[in-house]
Amino acid sequence: MGQTQLELYIGDKIIVAMFQVIHSAFPIPNDGILGRPFMAENKIILNYQTNEVIIPDGAEIVLQPRTETLVGIEAGNRVEDEIIIIESQEITISVMCSNAVTKVQNKRVLVTLINPTEETIKLKTPNLKELIHEE
Repeated sequence: MGQTQLELYIGDKIIVAMFQVIHSAFPIPNDGILGRPFMAENKIILNYQTNEVIIPDGAEIVLQPRTETLVGIEAGNRVEDEIIIIESQEITISVMCSNAVTKVQNKRVLVTLINPTEETIKLKTPNLKELIHEE
């Protein structure tokens, strides 16, 4: 039937992924895993024994062309509920981090990464220590 781009909300992460759409009457013997290319690109681990989906910290993330992607990054030893101000800055020559006022939750903070190019970009997920921020 086609494909669509969706935002995945996984814990404190929001990641954009392409999904294939099929008719509900499509004859498959078991549940399918949609977004498999996304999972492979982002090194997602599916543990069927424990029924867990594991997103490795520090893994590469994929930023689609001309998108803003909300990403959870490690906050190190920051206190839970501490407010952090992150300045707008260049992450790589092609990727920007926008200004953010964010709260530490589960040892992570949310930042928006912007890919203004026409190309898909892969990069290692930054952590708070690597970003210019006020405490």
